[in-house]
Amino acid sequence: MKLTRENIEEYVERFLDGRTTCAEEQALYDYFRSETVPAEWEYLREAFAYFENGMGEETSAEDSTRMPVQQPLRRSGMSAWRPPRRVVRWCAAASAAVVAAAGTWIVLSSQSNATAFKSPYDGSYMIFNGEYCNDIETMDYQIDIALERAAIMETKAAHLLAIADRQSECKTL
Repeated sequence: MKLTRENIEEYVERFLDGRTTCAEEQALYDYFRSETVPAEWEYLREAFAYFENGMGEETSAEDSTRMPVQQPLRRSGMSAWRPPRRVVRWCAAASAAVVAAAGTWIVLSSQSNATAFKSPYDGSYMIFNGEYCNDIETMDYQIDIALERAAIMETKAAHLLAIADRQSECKTL
């Protein structure tokens, strides 16, 4: 496999994402071990040397004074499993959407509860004796009086009908 300046960047990106084949990785190790690495990629030379050595101790002379790097203990079983980045991002986005929806619902329900305690008759009015009235208690009182008068008139009408029926019976006999 021939590496060029253009495809090295692609292979490095794929390497860092864990999407390279063993042959591609070996080609990258060989390239960064060579003397033809540009100065702007010198930091990658050290990184690939580190990866090629199994991410253990570094072998350069200046690093011999450093303490060896301890390898982290590997977890095994299900505790070693990590979800892919895409799943983590989707879960984070879904969580943010749920929090935003819950916050919106709380704000809107608190606003509607503030208005829920108002009377359903607020804004109602009536004209009584030629005057505008929007006082709920006064209107309620006037409605009660009108209902009592209607009941009295209904009783009187029933009484008058009964009298009229008796008179018509007497005339027919």
